[in-house]
Amino acid sequence: GPWRETNPHNFNGINYTSPDPKFAIANGIFTSVMTTPTFSLFQSPATLDFFQSYNLCPGSSVTIEISTDGGTTYPTVLQQVSGPATLGISGANSTMQNTVISLTNYIGQSNLKVRFRYVGTCATSAWTLDGIGFPGTATPVTSSWVGSDGTTYTGSPLTVSPTATTTYTLTA
Repeated sequence: GPWRETNPHNFNGINYTSPDPKFAIANGIFTSVMTTPTFSLFQSPATLDFFQSYNLCPGSSVTIEISTDGGTTYPTVLQQVSGPATLGISGANSTMQNTVISLTNYIGQSNLKVRFRYVGTCATSAWTLDGIGFPGTATPVTSSWVGSDGTTYTGSPLTVSPTATTTYTLTA
């Protein structure tokens, strides 16, 4: 389904785990987007650090993009992988791999956002993410959701299961 927080368990025959142990996962036949809060980069080295694994069937893809206008547009692709492809998958087990993406070109800029876009074309495709961090910052995530009845739910973990493609925005 769309991006959600989960614990280690089996998704379509693969045991997904994380060092945390909670992590984010998008899987199945969906398009789902997760976006970071707006941030500024005024220090070096500037990197986006995280753990990930994926299992992508033909036609599925994972894309990491950056915005320099607060999320209005995402003109630059930082990483993109199209299926068939796997990372961290061995047999029926997934081990998240450390990933470091340089953000050196964005030092001195503010109003930045990073978007993680998953496009799944089969039930067995999945992308897991954990430990997303920026230089010099810790990024604790506390979820806050407003239900259709107007009730606000805050905390961690929360499970949200919409029946339609949804965009989630993480805010500080």
